[in-house]
Amino acid sequence: MVADSAGLAVAPRTQAVAADRWWKRPHTLLILICLAHAVACLVLVVAHHMWFEEDETIYLSQVAPHAQALTMTPPRARGMPVLLFPVAHFTTSLTIIRTYLVLLGTLAMYVGFRPWLRLGLGRLVPFAVLLFAILWTATFFGSETQPNFMVAMLAVGVTARVILAVRPS
Repeated sequence: MVADSAGLAVAPRTQAVAADRWWKRPHTLLILICLAHAVACLVLVVAHHMWFEEDETIYLSQVAPHAQALTMTPPRARGMPVLLFPVAHFTTSLTIIRTYLVLLGTLAMYVGFRPWLRLGLGRLVPFAVLLFAILWTATFFGSETQPNFMVAMLAVGVTARVILAVRPS
């Protein structure tokens, strides 16, 4: 307790203000925007039960034990079957596979943008995530069995790490 000018005991205001504004911190905003993106992907893409596209079928056939592996041509991303294995090896459910990819993509978005907070950009990082998350391509490819979204999040994270590594301390 702190005494004011009249000698009365007053609680420090800084702790109350900090507790009231926890949701305004850049890290918390980043988490909330990533979760909102996950919900948007689940509602707009997964709920519509779109069929697998040709590329998705090729990626899934590489790890599905109940299907013959289709020809994996050179321009295909070899890492997608690795990401799909934990789910596609056990189920053929379109909803489960897409939900898994949404959760994995949301985690990739968080991990990719989090290093940017260490650069001291404050609320600019959550704003950039919001601008990225509202793009239809981010929402669509965030739940697709395509490498586009994962490669983008990897590039964002690696770029921030490189900037942090070469930045003078």
